[in-house]
Amino acid sequence: MVYYAANSFVMARIVGNPVLGSEGRPSVFKEEGGFMKKADKELQAVLDAAQMSHPVIAANAIRKLGESKAKEAAPIITARIKDRSSRVRLACVKQAAAILGKAAVPYLAERLYLDRVIDIGMEAARQLATIGTTEAAEALIAAGSTENHMAGTHADFGLAYWDSFAGIEPLLEALENPGVNHGEIALALGRTGEKKLVGALASAYARAGSEVERLQVAAGLTLLGDDRREEFYCALESNWPRVRLVALDCISETGDRAAFLNIVPLLKDKDPEVASKAHCLLEVFGLTQDEGLMTAANERAKMDIKAALPPGFTVEAGEEGDL
Repeated sequence: MVYYAANSFVMARIVGNPVLGSEGRPSVFKEEGGFMKKADKELQAVLDAAQMSHPVIAANAIRKLGESKAKEAAPIITARIKDRSSRVRLACVKQAAAILGKAAVPYLAERLYLDRVIDIGMEAARQLATIGTTEAAEALIAAGSTENHMAGTHADFGLAYWDSFAGIEPLLEALENPGVNHGEIALALGRTGEKKLVGALASAYARAGSEVERLQVAAGLTLLGDDRREEFYCALESNWPRVRLVALDCISETGDRAAFLNIVPLLKDKDPEVASKAHCLLEVFGLTQDEGLMTAANERAKMDIKAALPPGFTVEAGEEGDL
């Protein structure tokens, strides 16, 4: 049997698509009284396209379904989030929260551990932060405390987007546990703006095991009103590039435009990443127009982990057969 499916880019001819049901109809169709339930033709065309084997067509269709929050696409998301095509998996991860809501958490958490494409793991972590439930926080914390290095890296990236009240309890518990990135957790708690957390973060500051962790906890405290900005200014003069980078991140987190004069010398820093981040931060503050050296946050994160990429992992989605 032959069907035609269309999205905004293509008119595609489907012949014997293995994703379709045994009678050739997409599995998302419902039947009532022997007749197919009437569905919006445009929506059904996109549902058809989302089930195609061609990765570009399917990914574009999944994106459209996510934009419209089409709940009818739930079976497609849960099935194709494990697809052989990394492009399709990435599309499913990006739209999982919009289509599945809170039910997306276990599917996204699985991608933190199992996916060998960095883009997908990072996006799964970011989507968990967007969902912002207690279960999502627990998933990120669990990944951050595992011996799976890439899962932990993805979890840290996701925590950088966390600002939900719902995850406060598991995040507070994680501050007491070893083997977790306490700095990122402190920042996540700081973004909630909950003043009652100052005591817990002050204790974490006293226990900080490294200068990087101490700076991140200080940023969390600053976000809660316990001003520690002077520590960032001092850290900008550190001999260690990593410390200077984190100090810039902390200034960015706290939105401290008053640090302008402290940042300017770093525009000529001998470490190119520090110089690039200084340019980027001043651009964010609207204090420079030099966009040539700007690097997006997620791109910088991918650069950070690329050097230590385990065998079998890739950075970008789009390569087929890379599960």
